[in-house]
Amino acid sequence: MEYYQSKDISNSALSLINPEQEGSAQKYYKYLNGDLEDIKSKALELGTLIHQYKLEPEQFNALSIDMPSDTIRTIIDEVIVNSNGEDLSYLREEILTAAGNAEYGGKWKDDTVVSKVITSGEEYYQAILDNDGKQLVDHSTLNTLYQCTVSLNRNTVARIYLDSASNEHYEWVAEKEIYFDMPVPGTDRTVKCRSKIDRFGVNRETKTFTLVDLKTTSKHISKYSSAFEYYRTYRQLAFYIRAIQSLLGPDYKCEACYIVAVMTVEPHLCRVFKINPSDNYITKGNEEIDSLIKRIDFHTSSANWVDDMEDIEDPTQFTLTLTDDQ
Repeated sequence: MEYYQSKDISNSALSLINPEQEGSAQKYYKYLNGDLEDIKSKALELGTLIHQYKLEPEQFNALSIDMPSDTIRTIIDEVIVNSNGEDLSYLREEILTAAGNAEYGGKWKDDTVVSKVITSGEEYYQAILDNDGKQLVDHSTLNTLYQCTVSLNRNTVARIYLDSASNEHYEWVAEKEIYFDMPVPGTDRTVKCRSKIDRFGVNRETKTFTLVDLKTTSKHISKYSSAFEYYRTYRQLAFYIRAIQSLLGPDYKCEACYIVAVMTVEPHLCRVFKINPSDNYITKGNEEIDSLIKRIDFHTSSANWVDDMEDIEDPTQFTLTLTDDQ
């Protein structure tokens, strides 16, 4: 988990300062100081599990149970911090305190609150105690994981880019963490960056590499192009290309980028999308990276993380006009 604790700049971190993605200097500064709320969605959890199961099977360590509601989980998570492994029925005061913090139960009697928490949360509580280090998931999540994996394995193109083994001519690298310095455009300064790349293949003879990224989507696979744009995956690919070149050397060129996308809903279709490194998408990604790196450097140099760059440079530049098509 050291990678995720690092505050070196990642592609995801760039989103936090990008005004077009609801980012700001203040939001990025909270991230630097560890004050930004960590919002974990079920989609993100599932995506992480699929990555582990497919690309890092040795890291996959999950157990499926009848998962209680989010509120009950929040209560049990707090209770277990304040317990020593006792039976849940002996933790009445801890349950009532946690339930109050979670605003659970309303006007119910204390006995009712305790009874409902124990009934709904006992399996979850015991699973945490008995399976230290394992990630607990519900049965439907594990089934979705299985269906996605079947789909990935069934797609012949996906198998080539996710499962091919290295040989004397071509080396495949999976889940590679890369730390590197990125120049700040127009200056002699650099910033510390990091990337964790799903997979890439290297041809040492031709000094080329192929970049592969595994994506999950809850939309139909035919609509993936919209997700590619919305999540700015083109910028992520451009960021990864820079990271790989920092590792291999600037004379190595990206031969092709492939997105292996799989649906997390039925019918769990899988499709492989190719992006040419000379395409405008990668150019657009590089332009965004340079712009956002300069924005981070500006706030770092000015030590002003309250106002956005535009407001500092020229607070009189903003004008609203009514156009004919409005």
